[in-house]
Amino acid sequence: MQIFLEGDWTRFLDYLQELPQGTQMWMEYGDPRQFKDRLGKKMVLGGFYPMTLLGRATKEQCIDKAKELMDILAPGGNYIFILDKWALNANDINPENYRAVLEYIRDNGKYSNAGEQVTTAKKEDSIQKYSHLYPEFKSKYIISFDEFKKEYPPIDERVEPLMRAAYDKYTAIVNRVRM
Repeated sequence: MQIFLEGDWTRFLDYLQELPQGTQMWMEYGDPRQFKDRLGKKMVLGGFYPMTLLGRATKEQCIDKAKELMDILAPGGNYIFILDKWALNANDINPENYRAVLEYIRDNGKYSNAGEQVTTAKKEDSIQKYSHLYPEFKSKYIISFDEFKKEYPPIDERVEPLMRAAYDKYTAIVNRVRM
């Protein structure tokens, strides 16, 4: 799951910790250090880099910001470099600045633990089941085969096992879809 967190979500960190393991979070604003400290082992973090910086700052300032964010967010993994928002037109960014930042990321964004799990949490630990809270499903259209057979009796009794098998098959499909 990937979520774009528009605005500053730092105050909601406690709630964000309850999301499933491996959720990708793309932040617009906030304190990257707090996000890394509290969510960095469970979530994949990205964002925080101000897109407007690419259009208005010097090349060195752009690279310095990328370095700052990589120093905070990259150690230990679970980080994807991405801007805080998309550019809406070509005038929003300076292509030379953008290229310089991407080259810096390419050259310095290598992990020593690439391909390894960055957490010991199991997928099952982050899955919560709520099906026991759902009310029992009842419908006048989903009936047992015996009730169906009363209204639509088979022409020949030898066909009944085939009818039952087909009816049970399609009823099972409907029941799976609603779950």
